[in-house]
Formats: sequence, structure tokens, C-alpha cells
Amino acid sequence: MEPNIERLLELDPQLVICAEFARRRNEKKFKDLDERLAKNGIKVIYLDVRSFSDPQIYIQSVKILGAIFGAPKRAQQLIDFQKKSLALIGERLKNLQPGDKARVYFERGRNYRTFSSKYHENMWIVRAGGVNVFGGEDKLNAFDVSPESIIEKNPQVIIKMCNVADCPMGYGVTDTLPMEKLRKELISRPGWENIDAVKHNRVYLLSLEAHHLDQSAAFNSFAKILYPEKFKDTDMLKDWFKKFLGLNHNGVIIYPDPVPSKSGSTLKQK
Repeated sequence: MEPNIERLLELDPQLVICAEFARRRNEKKFKDLDERLAKNGIKVIYLDVRSFSDPQIYIQSVKILGAIFGAPKRAQQLIDFQKKSLALIGERLKNLQPGDKARVYFERGRNYRTFSSKYHENMWIVRAGGVNVFGGEDKLNAFDVSPESIIEKNPQVIIKMCNVADCPMGYGVTDTLPMEKLRKELISRPGWENIDAVKHNRVYLLSLEAHHLDQSAAFNSFAKILYPEKFKDTDMLKDWFKKFLGLNHNGVIIYPDPVPSKSGSTLKQK
């Protein structure tokens, strides 16, 4: 991921906002970017967007953006929304014991790609009261795992993050046939019939919106998947759409709906 400096100079913006993780990956290129844009009177700031799943970094970054765009009240509304979501999760999971936490395998867009506890996205699972089955791996970035290792870890819940290439999900998407097709492909993987998550029908697809739009909504989506009875009356992402975009979200965020039917099977919840 490299910036096109010539194109930026053509656009002549007042400000360029860059991701801190991108600069860490290519310090020489971004040093050149800083110097050349500065010579042309263009300011550059860096936000640690990869750590937005950390509530404190999120608050700091939103305040910075609020100051830049002259919208401190709007920024505070976003911060308050996040605090409300985290408070709700904390209250409803306050009696959850370590031994009762759901063991989770999270798969990113690419098949068999996940992350350890050192990766920023692990915060989603932790905040939602879960345990990442690959959390103990000594890896900073996302990595691939073998099919056999997933079976060996025997997660109680499996979550697949879907992007448009996998199957459409999210705002405005109501056709669940592609989702069901992808989900069937997941549970039909060799040996997966022996995994607790498959045995108890706890394999879910999650819209990429839950990642990219608001981290507090992502925490809530994960909590709803892991402990549906405790969060069946919440849908923070749809609330976020209504409050900040003025839109009614009629699409699918989680597939299938984790709120159990009378005959459904879920983890024991205390």
C-alpha cells in the first residue's frame, strides 16, 4: 500500500490523512510523502486506524477528526455512542466466568486466515466476552492456519467475516441465498462435522460493515453472536446507521440470526 504522491499533488488538498500502520510498513516512502507535500503547503497527519478497536485510541482519533472538521459535538456523539455500547456489554457480561467464555475461531475474508491476541482485531472477541482459539500464537499480523489445526482447537463458535467478494451482506442486502451457500461450504469442510460449533449450529457470517463503520457496533455484533440471549434486544450497528446516517438498515448483518428459536441450541449462558 503506497501513496501516489504525484496524484496527491495534482489534487492539491489542504490535508492528507494517512494510516499509521501504512507508514510503519514503508517508512521511506512516507518520509518522501511528508517532505514533498510539506514543500507544497499540504499538511499530513497519521491516525492509528488499526487500533480503532482499542476504545481509548478510538476516542483520541475521533476527537482529532472532530477538531479538524470543526465538528467537536458530532465527534462527542460518536464517542458517547461507543461508551454506551461498551457499558451495555460490560453490564450484561459482568457475571461471566473465565471458564464460561465462548471459544471462537474467527476467519477473515481469505479462507483459513485468522489472527492472534497480538492483532488489533482480537479486541472484538475479547470485548464480547470470548476467547480466540488462536490467540496464543506468537504472530503480530494476520496469518493462515491449517484446516487440521481448526479441528484440533474445536471452537464453540465460528465467525466468518464476509466482504463483497465472498458474498454480499450489509446495508440493502436482503437476499440470503448467497450467504446460505457460503455457510454450507464452510460447514462442509472436511472434518468440520466434528467441531462443536458445527455440531451445535453456531457458524455465522458477519458483514464487513461491522468492522469498517463503527468499532462499538462491532463489539456488539460479536457479543450478540456469542451470547444471543443476553443481547437479543440490541442491534448497535442498525442504531448507528439511524443516528449518524439517518438511514434505516434493512440488510443482513449476521447470518443466520443468532437469536435462538425455541428449538435452537446455544452455549450455556450464565
